[in-house]
Amino acid sequence: QTNPSLSAASATPSSDEAHTHETVIPFRQPSGESRYFGAQLDRRFSFERFVTSDSNRLASTACRQVAANGSVGLSANPLFLSASVGRGKTHLLQATAHALREAQPHLNVVYLSAEYFTHHFIRALKDGSINQFKSQLRSADMLMVDDLQFLAGKPNVQEELLHTMVTLLDSGKQMMISSSQPLSELTMLDERIRSRIASGLCLPIAMPETALLNDILMQKTRQMQVVIPEETLPAITEAACGSVRALEGMINQISAQSMLNQQPVTTELIQDILSGCERLSAPPVTITRLLEVTAEASHVLVQDLLSARRSRNIARPRQLAMYLAKKYTNLSLPDIGRAFGGKDHTTVIHAARRAETLIKEDANFQALLKTVERRLHRA
Repeated sequence: QTNPSLSAASATPSSDEAHTHETVIPFRQPSGESRYFGAQLDRRFSFERFVTSDSNRLASTACRQVAANGSVGLSANPLFLSASVGRGKTHLLQATAHALREAQPHLNVVYLSAEYFTHHFIRALKDGSINQFKSQLRSADMLMVDDLQFLAGKPNVQEELLHTMVTLLDSGKQMMISSSQPLSELTMLDERIRSRIASGLCLPIAMPETALLNDILMQKTRQMQVVIPEETLPAITEAACGSVRALEGMINQISAQSMLNQQPVTTELIQDILSGCERLSAPPVTITRLLEVTAEASHVLVQDLLSARRSRNIARPRQLAMYLAKKYTNLSLPDIGRAFGGKDHTTVIHAARRAETLIKEDANFQALLKTVERRLHRA
């Protein structure tokens, strides 16, 4: 039964990735040898520091359910979280690991990134400890794999993960997995792994609402005792492009430059910082992010773009999104069609051609294209 307090919003925001001041979850060797196994955890990533809103409420509730009960039920196993960078996937996984360790210290909870998994798998092969590595993974009561997309193109590592998944899931052990791409875009992932994930519970974390970003911005500035000109707040949140991590990075830069210059924060200082942020490398373009950015710029819902509705205010943004998906992703036309609500590849071809015509002939469509591309290419 779901804990009624699971959907309560917390008071303090945080970012998506762990970097410093970390502690690790201890792993119990089958032999009884005491050592650590698994990637490091950041103590800042707790449920208390996670801000809940409509964009992440389902994912947050599911993770809190796992933390409270050790699972969200066998029918929701594995639990798969997908979202663009900076929206809290890592935060939620690590918060769940922290909560489980504190509430049920007897459980063998293993958190690791896909990069950690790959590195230690290769090292185990080289030094002849592969059986120990397998035992460490498959004796886990709870296994969390973060940033699954990094296993694309690594068939041997994927094979090992698959066998681990089969062992754990068939024995009723809970798994949690995250990815910056939805399952439909993980085309270079072993189909058997994708099938196992699809049989569980897949929850996307949507682009944060402007109101949520504003709340995080105000809370963070209060915590850091930074006074920011009110007229610059919309520009800061827009420059974050839906990434809480990017938003926090900008606040940190504003605070640091103000302190180093020993001057108050001015509109000119913020404009200089934002222009510098725009020169940073942008996150990769995924179908999920493309749909969100196009929907927001067009003032429609993502569900509208995925629907069969043909009204002009929906058809044209959909055509633009398909055109940009063809331009900026490596997905095949059939994969793009499937990602847009199961449409045929011929629909994608027609949409892209129609968009090319409108770009030449329609000033409003040109303006929409520029807006979407500008937001896509911001860091």
